[in-house]
Amino acid sequence: MDWQKFDSVEWRKCLVAATLLIALTGLVAGPGFALGDGKPDNSYGTKGVAAFDADPLSIDGLSDMTRDKIGRIVLGGTTYNGPGGNQAWFARLKRDGSLDPSFGAGGVALFALPGSQFVSTVTTDSDGRIVASGIWDTPMDRDMWVLRLNPDGTPDLGFGIGGGSNYDSGQDFDLGYGAAIARDGLIYLVGSTGDGSVDRATVVRYTTDGNVDPTWGIGGAVTLEVGGVSARALAIRLDRRGRVVLGGYRRNANESTDFVAIRLTRKGELDPSFNKRGFKVIRFMRGQQAAVSDLAIDRRGRILLAGAADIAPDGVVDGLLARLKPNGKPDRSFGRGGKVSQSLYGTRVTLARIRLDRAGRIVASGSARRPTGVGRALLLRFRSDGSLDRGFGKKGQLQLSFGEPEASGSTLVIDSKGRYLLGGSVFDTGLVYVTRSLAKYPRRR
Repeated sequence: MDWQKFDSVEWRKCLVAATLLIALTGLVAGPGFALGDGKPDNSYGTKGVAAFDADPLSIDGLSDMTRDKIGRIVLGGTTYNGPGGNQAWFARLKRDGSLDPSFGAGGVALFALPGSQFVSTVTTDSDGRIVASGIWDTPMDRDMWVLRLNPDGTPDLGFGIGGGSNYDSGQDFDLGYGAAIARDGLIYLVGSTGDGSVDRATVVRYTTDGNVDPTWGIGGAVTLEVGGVSARALAIRLDRRGRVVLGGYRRNANESTDFVAIRLTRKGELDPSFNKRGFKVIRFMRGQQAAVSDLAIDRRGRILLAGAADIAPDGVVDGLLARLKPNGKPDRSFGRGGKVSQSLYGTRVTLARIRLDRAGRIVASGSARRPTGVGRALLLRFRSDGSLDRGFGKKGQLQLSFGEPEASGSTLVIDSKGRYLLGGSVFDTGLVYVTRSLAKYPRRR
């Protein structure tokens, strides 16, 4: 896992891998119970799985999905190997899993610019507009990129130029990995700037009309120093006080990489009330290659980090979780000393997305690649103490392939009824898949 050499070729490989996903959900019935716990919701798609082809001339990679304010699922990703090159695509599904014809062309919208566009994350604002983050790659440069679409899938021409806005620090590698929207509509775009070898975690703030906010940092950007040789921020959330919380990795002089969590003040400075330095480095094993892929903040303000690293003695990648208290110190009530390492008997495990369900349980999506080389989309559920919830699926986990030879998973949504949706695509078919499963919840008292 050579995270520091995340150039455009590796970015594309990782993004294609990260786009093979599926979806699961839990349906709550009556005051206390749902109909199943990890069982397919057969009312969704075909036997619980919906499939579509965003661009029949390309391989469709799914990067992320979210739920809009009326419960529809919005997806975003990148097309590969098609005549139009690598382009951003978006789709919207109705509640039954079918494409929503009121969105784009038959439920799908393509957004193309000169060069290549890569989508990292997708979210929606209070007006139902879609905000996506990623990278705009041209032969001359690589920029952080944010895009806004209207609820019908057309570019929002009142945002940036033609609906999009890029950030160029003047260096060669400006990479966008995530976006978050504040209550006042300001958009925070997170990623890294640098030369691809020595990089710095960077947060850019945009106004509601798509212009870089000059009141934030220097020229609208905050570049962070968190020690080490290089650092990248790969995930972002805003806490209840509107502070920016980041997760990513820090590379050390010996080429190892560690989890890093960062919190900023409302002014964009490292928050001294968070581990006294504004950041916390988390090491599972000396010499590891670890990186955060996603984070969540629970009701108590604790920060959950999810990712992966090659920490096992056999070199097989394990999925990793860590939880910090609001002050940035390890939460020792979680796992071992605030850390959980999830392996599956020699199987390569990566965690891509993490969510908290309405019972406070931790749900993670990702991928499992067996020693035989066969890949499966993965859904795990953990209790609040970090142990696998063995009442879910098969001893706390589900491995899915959408009926294809193999698949991989990365994105996850929990709907208003508590059902889990795991979304992805299968490389051999070029199709996007979303599956929904049911979940049980504790009886209400």
